[in-house]
Amino acid sequence: MTNSGRVDCAGLLGREFVFQHRPVRVIELLDQGRVLVLEWRDGRQIQGNRHGEAHRRAPDYFHLPVYDDQGRLASSVAAWLATARP
Repeated sequence: MTNSGRVDCAGLLGREFVFQHRPVRVIELLDQGRVLVLEWRDGRQIQGNRHGEAHRRAPDYFHLPVYDDQGRLASSVAAWLATARP
């Protein structure tokens, strides 16, 4: 936790977790550490070409707020932080 009462999520960068029953990797922190950028790792994403035909797989991304609307640490982030500690 930092002096402002916020947690430091930098230790989550590059780590892999399960979110919504799918494997994800934390690839970036946005908005001064208040949003995690997750990359889905299960290979289910297909990217279509300009004609709408699916030809290749491309990663899909998801933004996960670190805090909920009341300012509390999101439960999934809290669980990940607990497993990330040495």
